[in-house]
This record gives sequence, C-alpha cells and structure tokens, in this order.
Amino acid sequence: MNRQMLAIGFGLGLALVLSARSAAAQAPDGQALYKTNCATCHGQAGVPSAGMVKMFKNLKSFADPATFKGLSEDSTVAVIENGIAPGMKGFKGKLTKEQAVAIAKYIRSLAKP
Repeated sequence: MNRQMLAIGFGLGLALVLSARSAAAQAPDGQALYKTNCATCHGQAGVPSAGMVKMFKNLKSFADPATFKGLSEDSTVAVIENGIAPGMKGFKGKLTKEQAVAIAKYIRSLAKP
C-alpha cells in the first residue's frame, strides 16, 4: 500500500512539474513580440526616432516613466488591443490577450526612473 501511494504521489508530482514547465515554455515573449509588432514606430528600445515623433506628434517614449503615470497594466493592454487615435492601429485579433499582456509587461519595464 505504501509503495502504491508513493508511486501515485510521485506521478502526480511529476505531472505538476511537467505541466509548469510546459506553461513556462509557452509563455509569450513580450520583447520578441514588441520587436516584431511595435519597434518600427516606437523604436527598438522604446524610444521613437525623431522622424517618427515628427510624423506622430503624440508618440510617447516607453523609457519615460511619465508615459505610464496613472496608466495601469490593464489600460496598457487595452491600448495595445484597441489602438489609440490618430495613428496607432489596434492589435486585437492579431495578437492573443496573453501576447498583449506580455508586450505590456515588457514596455512597462523599459521606463527608467
């Protein structure tokens, strides 16, 4: 009986470890998604080029903490999904919610105090 319970416990533990590993392996890479979908306008490091700022007057630098002042992570995700007038297109339907969250976390990490 003890061996059987030990085997069951081991099996459950192994399943949990493998499940957690699988979930971590499948977590979206916010930085890679940012570089693919956002960096053209917002710059590789979250600082848009002077040319982009000239074309889009309200284009913000993600390196500036003021960009996120009063803006929650959920609000950042909403901007990614829905866009913001007049120049940013929304990515709803092109990115999953998890991908938008990963990008939001990444861009918020760029803000330098």
